[in-house]
Amino acid sequence: MRFVVIGIVVVLLVAAGVFVATRSDDSGGGGLAATAKTAGTKLQGIVDDADFNTDGDSDLSRCPLGRVSALDDLVSAEVDLGDLPDGDDSAQVKDATDVDPQLVICSQVNATLDGESGPYAIAYEALLDPPKNLEAYLSDASDAAGESFTAGDPEPFEGGTIHRGCQDNSIAPTCTAVWANANGGIAIAVLLIGSGTDEVDASTALQQVLTTVLDNLASS
Repeated sequence: MRFVVIGIVVVLLVAAGVFVATRSDDSGGGGLAATAKTAGTKLQGIVDDADFNTDGDSDLSRCPLGRVSALDDLVSAEVDLGDLPDGDDSAQVKDATDVDPQLVICSQVNATLDGESGPYAIAYEALLDPPKNLEAYLSDASDAAGESFTAGDPEPFEGGTIHRGCQDNSIAPTCTAVWANANGGIAIAVLLIGSGTDEVDASTALQQVLTTVLDNLASS
């Protein structure tokens, strides 16, 4: 049963999160640009090597973004994850759809939590060649998911831009933050599912792990 739950939430995490990714128009050569470029090349290789099933999924034996438990520890320094880190984790490559780009998703789900007093799921994502047109992508993906999304203000961070916001869905509220760098061909996202978190928590979580995720991917 737990694997069924994880599978359902992975689908939800992808549908809830990736549609806010976009390349930043104001990112230059500073910050994490060089690492992001290398990470983008490695991500392309992971996608090229993926053996997709009929659902467009390919399981990974390990998360190339880093051990989920280690990423959780970084997030927990600033964001209360409660008992979420006691959950089950998984890693997959997702093929592109009509709306979403190809991506790697490493998720953790604690199915014993009710999601009413904090997050019961978290995902760390790396998106390959995220769409340039944020407004069109957000609109198309939101329509495809049948959900509404409330965007927060973008914020500059490490030579790129973090886009953030929260989405209501049929299982639990989902808040997402995505860092994108125009030069890297890659976007990194963190998603939190469950009540009691907001777009600031998602952005803070992303800032806590961004450098580590890019370094791990670049050296994978």
